[in-house]
Amino acid sequence: MDTVITLKVSPQGQITIPKAWRKALEIKPGTTKLVAYLTDLLKTKALTLQPKPKNWADYMAGLGKEVWEKVDTDEYIRKERDSWERK
Repeated sequence: MDTVITLKVSPQGQITIPKAWRKALEIKPGTTKLVAYLTDLLKTKALTLQPKPKNWADYMAGLGKEVWEKVDTDEYIRKERDSWERK
């Protein structure tokens, strides 16, 4: 769903998230919390909003697993443990 719209910021600094987007993201008024990220995107600052995960551990599970795809984890752990014993 790649949709781009223009949102107007109220004098109080508020924006209204379109109904279709709230429905797609399962945002419920007064109960859903959002996480906001401010990043530098190319030469522009970007704001990303997403619903706060119900459980951060579940949300983060598996993140970065591709880093370990070509690593023999048993060998890696053995070397790490060996380095602890030498100190």
